[in-house]
Amino acid sequence: MLLSLFGYLLLTITSKRQTNRIRIKLYKFLLTRDIYYYDTHKAGEMSSKLSTNIDKIHDGIGFKLYSLMALFFSCINTTILAFIINWKLTLIMLVLLPSFILTALMTMKELQPYSKSAAIAQEIFSSIRTVFAYNSSEYEQLRYNKYLDSCKHENRKKGIVFGCYMAIIMNFLLIGSLSQNIHSLSEVCGAATEIWQTLDEEV
Repeated sequence: MLLSLFGYLLLTITSKRQTNRIRIKLYKFLLTRDIYYYDTHKAGEMSSKLSTNIDKIHDGIGFKLYSLMALFFSCINTTILAFIINWKLTLIMLVLLPSFILTALMTMKELQPYSKSAAIAQEIFSSIRTVFAYNSSEYEQLRYNKYLDSCKHENRKKGIVFGCYMAIIMNFLLIGSLSQNIHSLSEVCGAATEIWQTLDEEV
């Protein structure tokens, strides 16, 4: 417990220092750019890099990195323990591991269009007067919907993979329930056989 607390504090302090250095370096970089640079880059994009993106980096290399490492080592420890207790059952469950990895990769791929669509939305709302002045609302909407359609497509593929995985899990559960019912039916058949044998003796 103390080791986990120490690791969390260490990563939090380190992430805070690193993001402060990145923020200062980026701010100095923006101050030394010429006018042409700001003509080709949106003002909202610069403020987003200074605030939102750096905050995401802080969360990513801080608490989220700590959570990822803790969960990763917990998975390794529990897998080793499961192999020690019952390696055959653990080996069967590890067959489903590729579906977890594939779902995680699809989720990461799905997040990229979401981030691009969020950047487009922020760009549109930061210059909404210009959008209406040039009557380009339909164009901006189509540009935004293009990334949302990509998100929808990736979400469908992830849903298919997750649905197949859940179908396999439910089949395992149903097979377990089916074995219990088969055992009950075999007991019924045995009891009925004894009764009919008794009745045949009376005849």
